[in-house]
Amino acid sequence: RGNDATIAAFHHRRSQATIKAGYLHKNRAFGLGLQWHQRWIVLTPAELFCYQDIGRVKYTRISLQDITAVQQASENFKKYVFEIHTNTSKVGPYRFSADTKADQDDWINKISGAVKAESERVATNRETFNDGIECIQSEMGIELLPV
Repeated sequence: RGNDATIAAFHHRRSQATIKAGYLHKNRAFGLGLQWHQRWIVLTPAELFCYQDIGRVKYTRISLQDITAVQQASENFKKYVFEIHTNTSKVGPYRFSADTKADQDDWINKISGAVKAESERVATNRETFNDGIECIQSEMGIELLPV
């Protein structure tokens, strides 16, 4: 039980740390896709949160473990657009627009770096505790396996 509490506290702290936060415009995933809404975006070491505004209830949560690509997108209707592709989205990529090219590049680099770090952390996050239980962090959460 003590190890479970320690692991839970560690993961809670990781999800509370902020790598980058700011306003972006998020594209609605239906129709012609011409509707853009301003959202407060918070990137943590484990997830990307999209709030309707600062201090609001979480609007959308994207696990970094689910992200397969982050890339600049077509700017046919809006400038400084980038896409986040996941292995879980049934409606296509998430599309965001920044106010400047520099901000677009910074978001792409920070999200890509966080995804890489999370992937490396998950791949190497195997700790064996004194009682012979191996703890593995995966997309299903924490799994305890006998060693």
